[in-house]
Amino acid sequence: MSTVKHLLRYPFGFILLCLLSLSQTGRSQAPHEPGDPVQAPWIYDPANNLDIDLDGYTLVEGKTFSFRENPDGSKTDTYFDMTKTSTWNSSAYTQGYLFRDLAQFSTYMNYRLHFPSGYDPNYAAGYPMIVLMHGAGERGNCWGKKCFWSSQDWRPNTNTPAAPTNAQLIDKNDSGPKLMSNDLNLANGGQAHDAAIARAKGMYPDNPALPSNAWPGFFLVPQNLNGWANADPQDAIRIIRLLLKKYPIDPNRIVVHGLSDGGFGVYEIIKRAPEVTVLQHACIGLVDMIERNAPRDELRHAIQEHVSAFRAESDGRRLDAVMLGCTHYPLVADLFAAALPPGIDILSQPDLVARSLAAYLTRRPEIDTLEKSRSVRFLTSGAAAEASRFASIYFGRPAVFNAAELPSD
Repeated sequence: MSTVKHLLRYPFGFILLCLLSLSQTGRSQAPHEPGDPVQAPWIYDPANNLDIDLDGYTLVEGKTFSFRENPDGSKTDTYFDMTKTSTWNSSAYTQGYLFRDLAQFSTYMNYRLHFPSGYDPNYAAGYPMIVLMHGAGERGNCWGKKCFWSSQDWRPNTNTPAAPTNAQLIDKNDSGPKLMSNDLNLANGGQAHDAAIARAKGMYPDNPALPSNAWPGFFLVPQNLNGWANADPQDAIRIIRLLLKKYPIDPNRIVVHGLSDGGFGVYEIIKRAPEVTVLQHACIGLVDMIERNAPRDELRHAIQEHVSAFRAESDGRRLDAVMLGCTHYPLVADLFAAALPPGIDILSQPDLVARSLAAYLTRRPEIDTLEKSRSVRFLTSGAAAEASRFASIYFGRPAVFNAAELPSD
C-alpha cells in the first residue's frame, strides 16, 4: 500500500493538501544520460489515456526563462534572487522551465526543484515528491492589479509591451527584474522544505531511522504568471509528468499542497487529472462548537467521531500527516493529535504563518526603521461585540474590537 497523506478541513475552507496518485504513468525505462533534456517522446505508452497533451513539450533544465540580460546583451538564464536572507538562500534548488515552441503560442513556465538529500539516480523504488502550488503573492507577474510589468494581458510568448531587460533593480520603484523571477515562488515554504530535506541526511524513504520531520524526496515549486485560475495548473501537471520520465520518482507518492491561491491550484489540478485521488473529510459543525466555546469533553468526543469516520473512509491506508485546513482548528490541535494514531505530523497554520512572517520581516529590514506604536487596536467591519467575544476565546485574553468606519462610497 502506498503512503497517503490526508486532509481534515472545514467544508468551506480551501484544500491545502491532497494526494496526486499518478498510478497509471510509471517511469520510463528509456535509457538517458545525465544532462539529457526531458522530452515528451519519453512517454512510452501513448495509449495510456493521458488527458493532457505532452506533444512538443520539453523541460529546459538548469535555466530560468526571463527577459533579463547581462551587460553584453546575452540572457542571464537564471532566477532573480528574491528570497536571500542573512541565513538562507535558494541555491540548493535547481531551476528549469517548461517550453513548447509554437511561435506566438509558445508555452513557458518556470519551476524550482529540490533533489533528495544524498540523491541516488539508481534508487529503484522511486522517491516521493511534494509539489507546492504557491500563493498569489509569489506569482511571476500579476497579483490582481499589482504587476511587476504592464498588466495581466502581457504574455511572455508575445512580449507586448516589451519587458525590461535590466537584470538588477535600478531604484526602489523598479520591479522589472522581478518579472518571472523563478525565486519568489520559494518565499513561503522554500526554506522550510530545504531544511526538511537536509534532515533526511541521505536516508531512503523506507529507513526506519528517518526523523519524523525530515523529507526524503523531491520538492517541486512551479511558478504561475498571474494566478492558478487559468491554464497554468495544466502546465504544472506537464512538468510533473515529464519529471517522472527522467528521475526515479514514485508516481504513487506525489503529494500536492497549496498556499492561499494555491488552494485553487490544487482544485484545478484535480479537475484536469482524473487519475488524482483526493482523500478528505469535512468536520461539519466543529467550527460552531469552537465558536460557542463548547466544553472540552464535547469537543473531544466530536473530534474522535470525525477522525474515526475519516479513518474508515481512508480504507486502511496509512496516515503520515494531517493538515488542519481551517483557522479554527489550531485551537483544538491537541484534541486532533490525541484522536489520531501516534507518530502523525499535524500541519497547522500558526507555525506556518509565523515562519512566513519571520521570513518576510527578514527580507524587509526597512520595517525596523518605521515609527512603532505601543498601542494595539482591533477593528472590524462586522459586529464588534461578537468579534470581541470570539477573539477573546482565541487569544486567551481580552480583545476588544471597535467598529471600523468605512467610507460610504
